[in-house]
Amino acid sequence: MGLSVRGISLAVALSATVGSGGVIATGCGSSVSERTYEGEGFSFVFPGGWEEVEAEPGVEEGNSLSNVNLSPGGESDGLIVFVYRVPNPVTERNIEKISRVAAGQVEESFKPDGRITAGPTVGTVANRPAFRLELSWTQAGQPLHSQMVFLFDGTTEYFLNCQFTEERAEDMRRGCEQAVNSFQVT
Repeated sequence: MGLSVRGISLAVALSATVGSGGVIATGCGSSVSERTYEGEGFSFVFPGGWEEVEAEPGVEEGNSLSNVNLSPGGESDGLIVFVYRVPNPVTERNIEKISRVAAGQVEESFKPDGRITAGPTVGTVANRPAFRLELSWTQAGQPLHSQMVFLFDGTTEYFLNCQFTEERAEDMRRGCEQAVNSFQVT
């Protein structure tokens, strides 16, 4: 799968440590409409047709504590979740500033062919400070899009990058919203 992460996590620019992954739980029966990913300290629901996949060479795990790559198929469509440690707590008081800094880092890392199309939009996910960005760029002549969510629990960052082609945009947006809306810090 050609999912790309160009060092855009705030934590990648700030600090961290290394860790491990999680398990996927499925319902009973032959046709599963949704599944649950249970990682170390977090979980979320995702569409049943998506599978866990290995990251392409070049998708850096870097200093992530944990990560998972899910895809419905397709070379460039999928959801990547990374967990990082950041040096200082991110709270409702400093999330606005953090979001602007991170947006600048994202935009810089996708130059010259990428641009932020929406955000940063500050809010909450799982009752924790978070912000969202949307990004578009071209890779090998193919237009790609990402919906990114940066969620913070003190000094832990959960980075969700939902990347997709124009052909799968509707299904990917729906699946990624399912993951974001069901995301829990455990």
